[in-house]
Amino acid sequence: MPLHIFTPFSSLPNIECKVRRAEMNTNKKTLRPAEVVIFNHEHFNNNNNEFRSGSAKDVELLQTTFKKLKCGVTIIQDATVKQVRSTVKLLEQKNLEDHSALVVVILSHGQRHETIAAYDGTYDLNSDIIHPISRNNTLNGKPKILFIQACKGVREVTILKGMFAQVSSFPDLPCNVLKCFSSYEGFVSYRWKDGTPFVRQLCETLEESPHVDIVTNMDRVRLLVMQSTNNAQVPSVTHSLRTKYAFGDYI
Repeated sequence: MPLHIFTPFSSLPNIECKVRRAEMNTNKKTLRPAEVVIFNHEHFNNNNNEFRSGSAKDVELLQTTFKKLKCGVTIIQDATVKQVRSTVKLLEQKNLEDHSALVVVILSHGQRHETIAAYDGTYDLNSDIIHPISRNNTLNGKPKILFIQACKGVREVTILKGMFAQVSSFPDLPCNVLKCFSSYEGFVSYRWKDGTPFVRQLCETLEESPHVDIVTNMDRVRLLVMQSTNNAQVPSVTHSLRTKYAFGDYI
């Protein structure tokens, strides 16, 4: 299955997406590494979502990788829907003028149409995460990068069926957003006791190739995840980035 890349409004040259040209040419040497926020949803207060064994291993890998990339890392553990929204509200208002990008990582159960499980309910990736952070003016012209380890449905490829699968308008125009899901719409995302293939391949790729742009790296992550799961899991990537971004450029 080919890499799915969506660049919205490419046919509308007059839409500037609130980005000034000067912001697109910001001197990389004056910017700090990305700010990283990790939502790790392991425990839930209902029987519909099981404990996510192995998620703590993913957090360890992510924290190690992003610290090597000199990023500031904040971990939010088992957040409720209200806590997710209040955290994102703070990100919407936070002064990130000196940072090169904002990275949000979500580890949880998921459903179709980009619905994510919190401790006590569900939240929507677009309306609760992407749209608010897109309103942060200090991130104009900078990447907003999302890595989501979660199912996007309940369909499974027979080869891995039953192996620790996770079942379970213009004002906010999301320019310069990269959205990386661990699976494709309608399908599960696999998780083992020592973590997930998506997070493992993501961290290894970022550490091995920090100066390669993130879109190219995600193409490699997609292929590696497919290989490691015998083509049972295919990550999906959509983006509206206007410039290339590499974590290593800001170390």
